[in-house]
Amino acid sequence: MSIIIQAGHNSSKSNLLMEKLYENGLNRPLNSYNHKLSPKEISKTVYKILSRKDVSASKNNLSDNIMVDLLLSNLDSESWGWEAEENLLALNYWHQLDTSTRFLLVFDHPNEMLSQITSESLTADELNRFINNWINYHKEMLDFLENNIDKAVLVEGAYAVNNIGSTCKKIESIFQGISFETALYKGNTSFLLNNDYTFPAGEFKKTKDYLFEEILRKFPEISKIFNVLLSKSLLNSSKPIYEKKQIGISNLISIINYTSKYNEYNKIKEEDSRNKDLTKRLEQANREKYEIESELLEMKNLMKNAKEEIESFKVKENIGEAEIDKNGKLEQENEMIIAQLHYVQEELEKLYLKKEDKGFFSDENLSNNTTIHSMYYGAAERVKGDLPYRLGATMIKEGKSAKGLAILPLSLAKEYKKFKKECSDLDALPRLEDYQDAYEGEKVKNHLSYQLGNTLVEGLGHPLRAVKIPYKSFKHILDFKKK
Repeated sequence: MSIIIQAGHNSSKSNLLMEKLYENGLNRPLNSYNHKLSPKEISKTVYKILSRKDVSASKNNLSDNIMVDLLLSNLDSESWGWEAEENLLALNYWHQLDTSTRFLLVFDHPNEMLSQITSESLTADELNRFINNWINYHKEMLDFLENNIDKAVLVEGAYAVNNIGSTCKKIESIFQGISFETALYKGNTSFLLNNDYTFPAGEFKKTKDYLFEEILRKFPEISKIFNVLLSKSLLNSSKPIYEKKQIGISNLISIINYTSKYNEYNKIKEEDSRNKDLTKRLEQANREKYEIESELLEMKNLMKNAKEEIESFKVKENIGEAEIDKNGKLEQENEMIIAQLHYVQEELEKLYLKKEDKGFFSDENLSNNTTIHSMYYGAAERVKGDLPYRLGATMIKEGKSAKGLAILPLSLAKEYKKFKKECSDLDALPRLEDYQDAYEGEKVKNHLSYQLGNTLVEGLGHPLRAVKIPYKSFKHILDFKKK
């Protein structure tokens, strides 16, 4: 089992380099056997333990348990490893725990660290803290390298990533037992990173260069350590940092001009961003407004249709009232018709009782060629010939015009007299239920004509019912329209 423990400052390409090693055959470690902690979680935990002043790195049972737990879960893996910035403090501890462990130390140009400073209100103290952190970290890295030259390799991260093929071959040649899948790479890969630490062309590049050069000139120790790292590294491409002259006045003026333009550009960019945000909100508001307007328009149309229907009923009602006003004698004529219809009802009842007493099918009414079992058809026409249907049909016919409404009582009286004359012929007809198509007669009874006429006949048969004739008739009309 071969282990690579990689350590690098957070400004280096250590994490990216480890991912490239995974792609070229190095195994990713499993989580610890019992505690199920990832290697990075273990690195952070061990760092917290060992960074305490009252803890000895050589004798610490808690660290032993955590680290051995990780080793147990990866016993079957040939070559594996991981990286973490916190690994640096525990490198000696890992070396004592497992002699097969190898160490890959990663550094990068100080400009990478300076580029990560993104604070909009950077102070001198904060800048000192960033730089001192970088200096102390790499001092410890150099100390470990000096004491473990046979088990540790120092590389420049940017160059190692850009040339991952040669990096893997170098590691294989120095670390015995570490092997990569050579089929996964073919020499140098395409450049993924800029190894000369240049910045975008133009004034922005010049400004960055001037600022970084001035910072490095103010902190000579950082340049000194970086030059030592370059001299002891196995793979690198950067040039040493030499002391440079102070920035000229013309360069300072260029920086000031660029800073002013950059601030203006940021303001314009922020304003443009706000405008885009407002535009999106406006578009959303317009969409919501359109949806609301569509719903309102639909509601208005529904209300308009409802109002038109109400107005239509009102117009019909007003027409009826106007016609009644124009015909002062209408009420008297209605009373006369009611009296006549009442008389008709009494006559019909007498006729019905007479039929019940004698029996409809008697020997006298049957011809020699017919029997009581004769089959009859025409139930629908039979119902249409009855008084209710004929009166209802007259009401519908005359009710279509104002003139017809005015003479409706007279028309009903004429129809009733006509029915009385034909009543003698109806006496010879069989009962409706004796018709073979009696169901057709029942269908006709559902017609509006029959229902109106039947309501009129039933109402005239009793004074109390007569009062309800208009209400029931109007109800039949509404039910008919709904159907």
